[in-house]
Amino acid sequence: MSEPRYDARSTVAATKKPGDGPGFRVRGAIRRNLQPPLMGDRKKWRSVAALVQELLQKFAEGTTDPNLFTPETRAVFFPGMAKETGEFLKSLGALGLVELVERKEEDGNRVYRYRLTFKETILFFTIRLTREDKIAGIRLLLE
Repeated sequence: MSEPRYDARSTVAATKKPGDGPGFRVRGAIRRNLQPPLMGDRKKWRSVAALVQELLQKFAEGTTDPNLFTPETRAVFFPGMAKETGEFLKSLGALGLVELVERKEEDGNRVYRYRLTFKETILFFTIRLTREDKIAGIRLLLE
């Protein structure tokens, strides 16, 4: 997994690859919201990224553990939405790259936004974690 790069000189990574045609395609994330982390934060980011990868795999397999979620989120999400999410993720094929795009504190929760790259699809995945590391919410959006 690649960690965010910190570059005070630019806020957007724009690249041009052969075959892109005229102009540039923005590849990467807006970086201004990311502050250089403390070492402890890097470990937490890695563990959250591992959680995200495992969670997506479990959704696709249909074996997601409802106890990872807060009671409120569990009541809304299981079993119907969890099954639909799993079927959708399974249809995308193997997960390639997981990139941290944004992290912030919001309403007492840690919010992480990832860019997920599949073979033909790119999604944004947002996960909200409580202080107890329970999932208080997730969101999948097409790029």
